[in-house]
Formats: sequence, C-alpha cells, structure tokens
Amino acid sequence: MSDRRNNRFGPFRRRRRLRLAPTFGPPELNRNEEAEPPQPVPVPAIENSDKPQLISDRYILLENVEGTKLRKALDIITKKEYSCSVLNRQIGATVLEAHFRLQSSEFVAQPTEIITAGSEEFIFYPKNHGDIHAYVRDHLIRDEDQAQMIIRQIVGAVADCHSAGIVLTDLKMRRFVFANAKK
Repeated sequence: MSDRRNNRFGPFRRRRRLRLAPTFGPPELNRNEEAEPPQPVPVPAIENSDKPQLISDRYILLENVEGTKLRKALDIITKKEYSCSVLNRQIGATVLEAHFRLQSSEFVAQPTEIITAGSEEFIFYPKNHGDIHAYVRDHLIRDEDQAQMIIRQIVGAVADCHSAGIVLTDLKMRRFVFANAKK
C-alpha cells in the first residue's frame, strides 16, 4: 500500500524512452546509437527578495505587492508606478501567450512592457488598485448593486478566459485586481 502512495502509477512504472533525432549526412557524423539520456536542465532561482533591483536601466523593482507574487516597480524616467511579474523564460512565454489570446478583453490587464534579462522575464503591468479580497474585507457591502458590479467583473474575466481557451485554476478573490481606483 505504501508503494502505491510513493509511485503515482501504482505498482507499475513507466519507462522513459530516449527519442533520437533523425540521422542526416555521412554515417560517421551520426552517432545517435551512442547518445546518452538527456540530463535535467537546472532552473535558475529567481530572486524574490525585497531588495531594490535596477532592470534595463529604466525600472527599479521594489517590495512585493501584499498577497501576490508581483513586485512594485517604478519607472525612473516617468516616475510612474507599475506591477511587475518576475518569471523564468519558460513560464513567462506561457503567461504571455495567454495575454496575447486575451488582448480584446476589457477585464484582463495587458502588459505594458516585457523585458528579458538573462534567464528571467520581467512583465510590467499598470499599477493595480487593490484586489477584490481586500475590498470586500475592508468595505462592508450592503448594497446589492455594488455586489453585482463585483460579481459581473469576476464572471466577465473568467468568461473571457474560457472563450479564449484558457482554463483558470485556483480561483481566489486575491487574484482579481482592480485596474482603476473607481473599482
């Protein structure tokens, strides 16, 4: 019984086969039969410290935004504040693909700038004005119209994602942020 918990395939193990590229050119250059299995590629650690960092001689990354994985960022030229998501390149590409699918959505914030530096992608978004969880926690909602407005925004964002083929998992009120101060 304990073996099944440790092995997600039960008592049977799947074998991984080495896939070899097709051979081209003279046989002495093709040594696929002696190929070693690929080694896992180490993913570099992303610095999640609250120390300010200068990115691309334009943005200063500041502290983390409360309750999120985003960091505050300041454009040193325009003095405008942004939210920045720091991701490794592979995850960043997936996030950007989702944003490109959702370009026409009025409920999903679009990146304002994308900077690739080394193995990291810095995706800058307009500054948000708090999340729905904090808003509901801080403001006692007594008005049905106000509750409808919030629910309409949540349902609109989820519907836009689903119509673009994006399935949202782990939905929480903290993941929905307001794009402007009017909420």
